[in-house]
Amino acid sequence: MPVRWGASRQSAAQRGAQEHARVGTNAATSAVMSSQPVHDAVEKLHAALADSPTLTPELRAELERVLRDVERALGHRENPLAVRASELTARFEANHPKLAESIAALARALAGVGI
Repeated sequence: MPVRWGASRQSAAQRGAQEHARVGTNAATSAVMSSQPVHDAVEKLHAALADSPTLTPELRAELERVLRDVERALGHRENPLAVRASELTARFEANHPKLAESIAALARALAGVGI
């Protein structure tokens, strides 16, 4: 691939840093904003579960398992893989620019599917 010279030439590290800022901010904001209704529903369900003394132990345990899984998934959404991959880009850009570029591409793809 020919090298482009001039003011528009950017290193992989510079592109990675810009991508890191864009993907990290967009993914984190999107994850927090879209998860609020889920947080609210989980809180309501916890309250309803506490107010359901006639629920069988098996159903209660199953519902509690689902709630734990949802809460664990929400924890990951607050620091989505796209943000983590984007942060990793910054660590690789100085010494491994080709890897940094590939990691930035992965971060974009993950952000695109909301992960």
